Amino acid sequence: MFCGVTSVDTALRDRFREIHLEYLPAREEAKVIIAKAKVSESIAASLAEFAFVVRQTPTIGRKVSTRQLLQAAEAHAYGDTLWRAVSSSIGHFNDIAWRQQVMQIFSLNIKDEDEMAKWRSKEDGKDDFIKWCNGEEV
Repeated sequence: MFCGVTSVDTALRDRFREIHLEYLPAREEAKVIIAKAKVSESIAASLAEFAFVVRQTPTIGRKVSTRQLLQAAEAHAYGDTLWRAVSSSIGHFNDIAWRQQVMQIFSLNIKDEDEMAKWRSKEDGKDDFIKWCNGEEV
């Protein structure tokens, strides 16, 4: 059980300044992904464009963070397929509708031919977690 989450004391908050930043443009975010995760340009572009589209879609309230993209890129660099890396990195396993919408956007933004072939070779395009939720074999 997790407990102990409280708001930050006013005196402590007074010592810090909040800085609100926008996400980087997709090209710049792709450069960060390449530098941090050592993936190819096509993989980094796939991830950055995917996140850009999610962030620009007004009907999607929960956005994809740069940290999630880096987690996906690192998982891919260690040998995971890109779609599995993205699926596990985006989380939010309790919101199946959100996951389906976001993974659909991901599938439309795969720039790497090998990774697109891996995505297309999946049985029905569903993410494994969604299959499991529906009682399908994974």
